[in-house]
Amino acid sequence: MYKVIQYGVYPQSYDLIKGGMEASVYGLTKALTQQPNVHVKVITYPDQQYLVFERDYSTANLEVVRLPNRYAYTVLSVLSVGTLIREIRNYGPDMCHLHGTTLLVFLISIYLRLSGCNYVVTVHGIANVEYQKAYERNRRKTFLVKQWLYGFIEWLLINNTAKIVVDTDYVKEWVQRHRLLPCRQLMVVPQGIDERYYQPSIGKQEQHLVSIGSISERKGFEYTIRAFGQVRTSLPGQHLYIIGFRNDEAYYQKLIRLIETLALQDCVHVITDASQDQLLAYLQQAALFILHSHEESQGIVFCEAMALGKPIVATNVGGIPYVVNHGLNGFLTTYGDVDTFARSIVQILIDKPLHDYFSQNNLIQAEQYRWSHIAAILINLYKS
Repeated sequence: MYKVIQYGVYPQSYDLIKGGMEASVYGLTKALTQQPNVHVKVITYPDQQYLVFERDYSTANLEVVRLPNRYAYTVLSVLSVGTLIREIRNYGPDMCHLHGTTLLVFLISIYLRLSGCNYVVTVHGIANVEYQKAYERNRRKTFLVKQWLYGFIEWLLINNTAKIVVDTDYVKEWVQRHRLLPCRQLMVVPQGIDERYYQPSIGKQEQHLVSIGSISERKGFEYTIRAFGQVRTSLPGQHLYIIGFRNDEAYYQKLIRLIETLALQDCVHVITDASQDQLLAYLQQAALFILHSHEESQGIVFCEAMALGKPIVATNVGGIPYVVNHGLNGFLTTYGDVDTFARSIVQILIDKPLHDYFSQNNLIQAEQYRWSHIAAILINLYKS
């Protein structure tokens, strides 16, 4: 039996997945346990919603361990390092797959390297870039502090890890620029998507637009709403559904006020805490998927939309152009350019041959994001 530890964010409810890392760790774990002679032990990031150490799930080839964080400040989760090391020792893994670039991931990577354990790190987003862009949007000095602190930890981790997985060439190029020495193994392996997205749209396809992402400034929903106001001028029957978790309450309230100011209450719908089945249903019935994000390393939601054959309008930032090819499966615009974003949406909606061209290309390109295919690639990396 080949034993693998997955250390990262893991969903509490398998029908309510919050964020890209949760989706990635859950999807990869599910795919690995379907491989012959593989056992997976998932250890979650320390979480304040758990008051005690908890083993909440166990089958013949899967065990899930949830680490508590009893402290008021998330940064104190590093005090869980001893518990995490004991779990690794007791399990005796053939491979430890660490997700993210947090301080605790860095500390565990040092332990694994010194003890001679085989491990790999997946970089989920670039903290240095994300906080830099957060500062550009909102000139708060706390973002500069976080950029320096988390960026430094990130730099230490990537320079002390021999096996690194990234989801796009965008992140790979960033890692290469910030490594002091070439990485022994630096592999681009995209984040996969759930198999349920690989099914045709059912029922009557509506003409509404869907935008999915955490309700936070990074996703640029205010630009999406302003662009949609222009779309409604040309196509009055359109509706926009913004779906995501309320990570930033102040930003959520800002969006609600903007919708009221633009008098779009009857056609812009902000839906929070949607289940995976609800997300799938909204995407299945959509005319196209749109997202005006300021930063993405890959953007799993783009791949989900692609698997359903939905054309995409997005921003030409981060790793998005490595997923969405301008003029092939959608349109890319400059971040903050509301007018071009709106025109791109209208162009796809009124040009059926163009819509169908993008749709067919997406169905083909989405095949590379099947978890079964990705898990097989990672198993080979683990054993190399």
